[in-house]
Amino acid sequence: MYDKTWANTGWLIFFIGFLALYTPMFYLGMMGMPRRYYDYMEEFHSGNILSTFGSWIMVTGFIIILINLIRSARKGPKAEMNPWHGKTLNGPYLHHLHWKTLMKFL
Repeated sequence: MYDKTWANTGWLIFFIGFLALYTPMFYLGMMGMPRRYYDYMEEFHSGNILSTFGSWIMVTGFIIILINLIRSARKGPKAEMNPWHGKTLNGPYLHHLHWKTLMKFL
């Protein structure tokens, strides 16, 4: 099973990094910063530095989510057969049917 505490922590860090990355970019765009330049004017430098730090924070959150996913898939406890208690073919009943029987309905 997926560790929800680490998933929520990774999501929160990712979200904070997303805001720290794109909020300064939005502000700089509203202030008239041109895009796709090799070097920007000095007045736009601090916003670009904040965006760089935001990207590092966002990548940190993504790495936490990815490590949690891989660790949960390898070493975590197995989920039950029907964790959402569904009554359709998407639940535990699918493995009892043969594929030729399913093809008759398609």
